[in-house]
Amino acid sequence: MKIRTKLLGGFLLMVAFLLISSLIAYIGLTRVAAEVEAVNEEVAEAIKAFEVQSAIADTLPPVRRYLSNGNPSEKEAFTNLVTVVEDHIAEMRAMDLEGKEKTLDRLAERWVELRDALTDIMNISDPVGNAEAAARLHIAEGIADWVHGQSYTFVVISQQRVLRARQKADATVRSTLLLLVLVAGLTSVAGMTVGLAVSRSITNAVTTLTQAAERISMGELDAAVVLKSKDELGELAQSFERMRISLKAAMDRLQQQ
Repeated sequence: MKIRTKLLGGFLLMVAFLLISSLIAYIGLTRVAAEVEAVNEEVAEAIKAFEVQSAIADTLPPVRRYLSNGNPSEKEAFTNLVTVVEDHIAEMRAMDLEGKEKTLDRLAERWVELRDALTDIMNISDPVGNAEAAARLHIAEGIADWVHGQSYTFVVISQQRVLRARQKADATVRSTLLLLVLVAGLTSVAGMTVGLAVSRSITNAVTTLTQAAERISMGELDAAVVLKSKDELGELAQSFERMRISLKAAMDRLQQQ
């Protein structure tokens, strides 16, 4: 094998390891990106669920104030807050909830029940001191507590999924780094092995040729120049051997004369 071929083989081996490292890094980063995206989605869902929870809680104070002072402006405030809640719920439905659709459906159903109950109270013309309105508000507050608990459950589920997604992302990063370190180690070992092998073969061949040249220069023409190598140095050794044979034949002829 030619020296150039040996060096090229070692170079291609290292390139192959580098390509494998790049592929591992790409796959790992792709997986990490997917996990990070999942974390972001779960965080967005948790934030939106918290906004729904807060907006639903905000619908009760205007109703309580309306029962205490009968101010019609509280109706407009209540209507605006209902719109905010329903916008938040619509935004949640547009998200990829992945198994939390039923939880959202139950939350939305109970919200409709709460909204209708509160709307009935706000439609009472004489709310101040109205015992029936107060009783309806008490029932609505019970529904609100259930809705609050359901929305809190939604937040907890999202937080748990965020934690799991982060753990998966961390595990992916660790496994990717481990594989990269392993491949880098193999690349270093392979490079050193190839380099040492080529260096040793060249060094041994040069040593053999140097010794042969010294013997020939000293007139020692009986020892054959033997180098078991098929590269350029092997061809040089064959030239040395032909030269030794030629010199020995010439010396023999001179001695015979």
